[in-house]
Amino acid sequence: MPLFTTAPKSICLLRLSAIGDVCHAVAMVQAIQKQWPTTKITWIMGKIEAQLLHDLPDVEVIIFDKKTGYSGMKAIWKQLSDRKFDTLLHMQLALRASALTIGIKAKYKIGFNRKRAKEGQWLFTNKKIPDTASQHVLDSFFEFAYFLGIDKTTPAWNIPLSSSDIEFAQSISCVKKPLFVISPAASKDERNWLTERYAAVADYAIEKGYEVVLCGSPAPREITLGNNIQNLMQQSAINLIGKTSLKQLTATLKQAKVVLAARSVDKLNSLADELDPSRKRCLVIPTDVSKEKECKNLISSTIEYFGGIDVLVNNAGISMRALFDDVEIDVLKKVMDVNFWGAVYCTKYALPYIQKSKGTIAGMSSLAGFHGLPGRTAYSASKFALHGFYESIRTENM
Repeated sequence: MPLFTTAPKSICLLRLSAIGDVCHAVAMVQAIQKQWPTTKITWIMGKIEAQLLHDLPDVEVIIFDKKTGYSGMKAIWKQLSDRKFDTLLHMQLALRASALTIGIKAKYKIGFNRKRAKEGQWLFTNKKIPDTASQHVLDSFFEFAYFLGIDKTTPAWNIPLSSSDIEFAQSISCVKKPLFVISPAASKDERNWLTERYAAVADYAIEKGYEVVLCGSPAPREITLGNNIQNLMQQSAINLIGKTSLKQLTATLKQAKVVLAARSVDKLNSLADELDPSRKRCLVIPTDVSKEKECKNLISSTIEYFGGIDVLVNNAGISMRALFDDVEIDVLKKVMDVNFWGAVYCTKYALPYIQKSKGTIAGMSSLAGFHGLPGRTAYSASKFALHGFYESIRTENM
């Protein structure tokens, strides 16, 4: 039974960070707006995230700067002191976010289920979304909408961009070459590639006819990383690290050529329409990577449409959370089929074209691929297997 059978008057959403997760939450918010256009939505988000999403249509954005600590919380409590929401969607697990909810009045405070509610989040909510086998953060976020009473729907994103943002992206390359955008800095330095490898990839992209653009925040460590990459490069790249707004960066990323492959046709088409409404630079191929024939079709269709492959990103993956004593064998097999065999199938059929173009194969790893994690036996095993596979492939093609 949904929490609401008619549209509530007001919803407060608490999701502060990080920028990628907040962007996923946009699709959930806009699904609520589509079904309940009269519901007033207030979103408390981080300072950086608000730079990109401050002008979301019909959403009141309240900024919480995490650096302000308790004084920042009190300021928000004062701002909302005369308001009581029909519901608060508490979508951040951090204890700091939970503390912020204390001073926000709402009839229902909805959080993750007890199994997922880390750092004691369950203590701060009076309603929990069900324990579902969601495979992606986007799925988890949409469970909040479904719990409220929103019908299942295809995710869609509308992040406003001004004409000046779009013109900026179009003016980056004076020679009008296709853009190859590199955002080298991860959230922590230990997660970055080696600097010389970034430089090698950038040089290769330029040799293949791309204009390389380095992007990132104005943080000193990111600026230093960008400068070091440039110093190691044989060619010249456009270094925009610390020089663009998030809006300008979003507009820049929309210039890429991309093939999208996943199982959900509706989600793929929605994302393709967002990336490239003309569909001239974006090809959608529904693919279940656990099936060899579909991976083979993915590669052959890409070759037929674009004539070659420069970069293959094996990003498909699922996870699991259960002690080995409790997990079913079918779950272990499914994780390996998607995370490991999916990458093997796609690599097998793409490799001849990657070799021809002297291209790149990228695989998504995890700390679980270096150290086995409790409750993640199949996931860790799949990532360890990927490391061995890619190391062998790299050695064979040196």
